[in-house]
Amino acid sequence: MVRPMTFVTIRHNGDQHDLSVPRGTTVAGLLAMLEVDTSNGQYAVSLPNGQEASLSAALGHDLPSGSIISVTGTAASRQAEIEARERIESPWFNHALTRASVAFFLIPLHTLGVLLPLLGLLPTPSLGLRILIATLSTLILGSMLIYRVHHRSAGDHLFLTLLAGSTLLALLPSSPQAHALAPMTVTTGAFLTSLTLWIRSRSYTAATFVFLWAGGAVLTLLSTFLSIPLTALAPLALAFAIWGIASTSAFSLRVPDSQLIDLPLVRTVAPSVRAPHTPSPAKITAARVMRTIREGQEISRSLTAAWSLLALICIPLVSINLDTPSLQGWASLTLLLAATVSLSLLPRTAKGRGIHLLPRIPAIAGFIALIITINAHWEFTPTGTVLALVVTAFLIVTTTLSLSQRPHSAFIGRTADILQALSLLLLLPSSALASGLFDFIRQVAS
Repeated sequence: MVRPMTFVTIRHNGDQHDLSVPRGTTVAGLLAMLEVDTSNGQYAVSLPNGQEASLSAALGHDLPSGSIISVTGTAASRQAEIEARERIESPWFNHALTRASVAFFLIPLHTLGVLLPLLGLLPTPSLGLRILIATLSTLILGSMLIYRVHHRSAGDHLFLTLLAGSTLLALLPSSPQAHALAPMTVTTGAFLTSLTLWIRSRSYTAATFVFLWAGGAVLTLLSTFLSIPLTALAPLALAFAIWGIASTSAFSLRVPDSQLIDLPLVRTVAPSVRAPHTPSPAKITAARVMRTIREGQEISRSLTAAWSLLALICIPLVSINLDTPSLQGWASLTLLLAATVSLSLLPRTAKGRGIHLLPRIPAIAGFIALIITINAHWEFTPTGTVLALVVTAFLIVTTTLSLSQRPHSAFIGRTADILQALSLLLLLPSSALASGLFDFIRQVAS
């Protein structure tokens, strides 16, 4: 007996195919014969009226003979095609070379012409030279902002926002009153640039930096007008940055309770007559899962980069109080030791090279500050200093190799967990004592 046939037209990738298939064949079976994989959510199957076609619909029964089925890429797949075309037309090496050239040109320029003169380590350059630095930086920054990039990394956002803040800093006059406005100037310029980047890209990385720089601008504004020294805010900011790194995963990916439990089915009695209606969970698809993971990764990388930069800035300011033989000096030493241990151990369970590397840069700075402090108090000879550095480097390398092995010893992992918990516990009281917060509260209360 001959099986009845039905006719269908498939439109895919600009081509049109007229096919004859047995009646009762599903849409999914037809697309599988054409080697079109619709399981990963990269394609949308629709009818000529725009209605989505069910993959389980039977041709000849649910869909009449002669139906036209369009297979088009979703927004995610179209974006992936655009990015792939951009990578083919302009390879990644050109972008990397351009970014590296700009960074190696601007970083020494702003370090020698803006940062070191501001710290008093170099004489302040002339007004014409500072205007030239600001003009060149503005032109480069404007070209980077005009060039539309859909996915900028957290490092790109951090570099561009800091470049904008340093550019405004170069225009400040060389006077003590103007130098007091330097932190507020940097954070304001960085906030405006991050806001521009968010308007251009609408990415989660840009949105994260908008909130971070907005908080930094508000804090520096209050610090400037209330005449609070940065050395008093640095211990609290260092503790806040380390706790931010520790809680990055909690802020990066948040799933609503209604997505985990079907509350309308679980709840049998409403708590009140006017209780709001709980929406049912949204349909979980591969595209939505990948988008959620991508957004969480973007936020995690952005937060880690921002907190690591804040910790790196605060560690030299905290180390200024290490030489004072008082409770504040001992609290600063405890804070620096706890911060170094925390920043060294926190990234060991994270995924991604950047998240592994970034927190350990301020940890190295804290370790150097501790070595300098110990050498200043005990006056080691050069041979003793070199020996201490060699022994410490050996301990760091062996500990890193022990923790990187999978599976490593349970004793080593448990010891690292205990040290991390103790260091995080010591951060808050030591930062409060190092900043003089208790003395300030006592003066206000009296």
